[in-house]
Amino acid sequence: MFGKEMDRKLFILGLVLMGVLLYFVSQARAGIETVKDNNDGNIGDILVNSGTKNGNSDVGHWADPIDIPELKGDKGDTGLQGIQGIAGLNGKDGKDGQDGINGLNGINGANGIDGVDGIDGINGLNGIDGQDGKDGLGGLNGIDGINGIDGAKGDKGDTGNDGIG
Repeated sequence: MFGKEMDRKLFILGLVLMGVLLYFVSQARAGIETVKDNNDGNIGDILVNSGTKNGNSDVGHWADPIDIPELKGDKGDTGLQGIQGIAGLNGKDGKDGQDGINGLNGINGANGIDGVDGIDGINGLNGIDGQDGKDGLGGLNGIDGINGIDGAKGDKGDTGNDGIG
């Protein structure tokens, strides 16, 4: 009916109330059996029995309920996903920028002055004709060589033997 988170809170509140009730009952029964703490508690802490005794008194320590694993319940189911939000409005179009001004055309430059014609060069002198060269001398004829002497005839050779068959 309440959900797991609410059940947990009610359970913790019940433990705190039981702790307060035990305190008053123990005060009423002082001297018979009491509960002593071994540390200083903070707001919202609960007294947990440490399992030891000091005479007739139980000894406990103050603890944050979050630090006591036995008090934690099972993890709850994942909640349903929320509804998709409405689409945002379209933004406005920006203004068009101004057109830039065209630059002025520059002035045409002045025409240049024509150059002066060059003077024609003087014709060169004709060269002197060269003289004809002298004829060369004729070469001498060589002397004819002497004829060699004929050699003597050789002697006739001997007749050869018949071969044996």
